[in-house]
Amino acid sequence: MTTTQPALDLRHSEQVGDVRVRIVEALVRKQRGALAKIVPTTALASTSGQAERCLLASRFLIDMVVTSHDPERPNFSENTDIHESLVIYRPPDRLSNPTTAFIALNRMPRSLGEVAKWVHAATERWPHPCHQIHIWPPERINTGDWSPALYYDGFLVAHNDEHETMSELSPASDLIVTPVIDPGPVAGAVVNPLEKPPAETGDGYPVVWRHQADRRRTMRGEVEFRVAPRLSREGYVESRILPKASRLLVTLAASTSTIRTTAQILPEPCFGSAWTAFLPNDRIAQPDETMRAWCAYLNSTFGVLSYLHRRAGKLSYGRYRPAQLHTIPLPDPAKCDLAPLADAFRELQDAELLPWPKMNECPVRAKLDAAVAACLDIGTDSTAWTRRLIAAEPTVSNRSAYTGRNERAVTDFFFCDLDQGLSLARDGLSPRDMEPPAFLARLMDVES
Repeated sequence: MTTTQPALDLRHSEQVGDVRVRIVEALVRKQRGALAKIVPTTALASTSGQAERCLLASRFLIDMVVTSHDPERPNFSENTDIHESLVIYRPPDRLSNPTTAFIALNRMPRSLGEVAKWVHAATERWPHPCHQIHIWPPERINTGDWSPALYYDGFLVAHNDEHETMSELSPASDLIVTPVIDPGPVAGAVVNPLEKPPAETGDGYPVVWRHQADRRRTMRGEVEFRVAPRLSREGYVESRILPKASRLLVTLAASTSTIRTTAQILPEPCFGSAWTAFLPNDRIAQPDETMRAWCAYLNSTFGVLSYLHRRAGKLSYGRYRPAQLHTIPLPDPAKCDLAPLADAFRELQDAELLPWPKMNECPVRAKLDAAVAACLDIGTDSTAWTRRLIAAEPTVSNRSAYTGRNERAVTDFFFCDLDQGLSLARDGLSPRDMEPPAFLARLMDVES
């Protein structure tokens, strides 16, 4: 969509149409020479789309990325219920500060009048009751990192950045056996090597096939049922699937409003369809103790944030490929002491975890976070703040963040450079927890 027509005047009744289309038109026509594209929000952070994002950033100035975090209206296009983002590109120019504004809508404008007022605030990067604005530097955009679109509160990006780059962590792909073979659904496909044996025999290989949030409440899991190789496929199963089975299973699907556990320890090596196995490789001297520690870590706030950062499909229902989860950083036993995490698992393995929307009230999660802090030698204040922010995310809580008020405009509708915000995150400070004068003074100190 290019800007070859006069600016759209939203005041005239004859132009009344779909409000979401008008948002696109108004934003593009507000800035001549712009191009708009609607994409699934998770495509802005996927590994598979990184090359395309880098190419776009090399050809265009990415002016703004608008994402709806309105639970009732998460999309800009028709006939879909996935979260979508509106990306506005402009030809590169000699702007002194070619930053990108990530605009997180807490409420999709409902009328053309609301669109007109909101578009003016968005293009000027002003506070507005319907959004938060987070400024992202061109250095991050150019590398394909457009991850602020995933969150309503962009400080979660800053906290995730700081945590995942800690020297005590290593990518899971360096620590586990890869690749993991996905056995696929049990029923249906003729090529599938597995089938359910007769129920009365009780024979077969143990699996945890689905992720049922109401059943998966603790870190210690249970076998769901057993499967056996199809005729003439025994060799394939024994050589390709069974060696990758593990007692530590990590979920491949997560409904953010109901999920409690991201990982479980099983009584015997298992595999599954909605789960993938994390089996320590030959580098790990104590695999059982390490798996306990990793299970505790993945169910902590740090593990939850890593999951949120890798969502695919809907923001409120993440689906993950094993390759995505292999990028999650895990505590490396060669770099840190895993004993606090393993001890926490033993103490809490049968304790019930609360769903993510209530994680701020979950005493088990708080104890797991304390164990992570002891393992990585970090403070706990910023982690408690992160728990609050995750629980309040609209795509987690399934509740709107819109208040309809302009009070505390600086704090509730905060915008700044997230790299500068990193300094605030280290101190466990949240703009929502501070009065505007105090927060502005703190920000000025950080900037100077």
